[in-house]
Amino acid sequence: MARKTAAEAARTRRTILQAAGDLFSREGVSDTTLEQIARQANVTRGAIYWHFKGKQDLLDTLFNEQRLPLEVDVPQSLDFSSGWQRLHDDLVATISGETSRCLSEIMLYQGAYGADPAAHQRRFTQVRQSLLCHLQVLLERAVARAELPTALDIPGVVAFFRLSITGLLYECLQDKQNPLEAVSSTLAVLKHVVNAPPRHLLLKAP
Repeated sequence: MARKTAAEAARTRRTILQAAGDLFSREGVSDTTLEQIARQANVTRGAIYWHFKGKQDLLDTLFNEQRLPLEVDVPQSLDFSSGWQRLHDDLVATISGETSRCLSEIMLYQGAYGADPAAHQRRFTQVRQSLLCHLQVLLERAVARAELPTALDIPGVVAFFRLSITGLLYECLQDKQNPLEAVSSTLAVLKHVVNAPPRHLLLKAP
């Protein structure tokens, strides 16, 4: 049998990763077997072992090679309203896109237990830190441009945002009915908070 070309091998590798991501997110990592992945990808177990060391390597590769929309840098030229809309769109894409939703479900809902139980937590922490960094930069620029109150307690807002968005992601990934409405309503409330912050989110005068 003729050897596969580099392009064919790359396609097989992508197919295996896609099958693994789908099964990990739907069934959970611990309940997914290499046999199931091979059947869904329409390859042999040998083909999986040609590209990956095993299930943990598949999981690590999914986490290391795929970026979520929330991890893409926001252009510095955006004003606050445009940057906030970009944040909204990235959240929707994260929970609605086929590949990004699978990855999010593995991190936040299905978990990585049964393989390395810390792997999904490390990946989730990486995503959350990227999101919070983007938010902080967006708020700092908006305050500097007088688009938001100059006394806004940015660290306080970021902490509040972290709790809100983490909860939003969990809920949207479990309830697939209308994620767009959930994201839009949550971000509308958060935007109102930063535009007209309550006292506890304002810096105290020296």
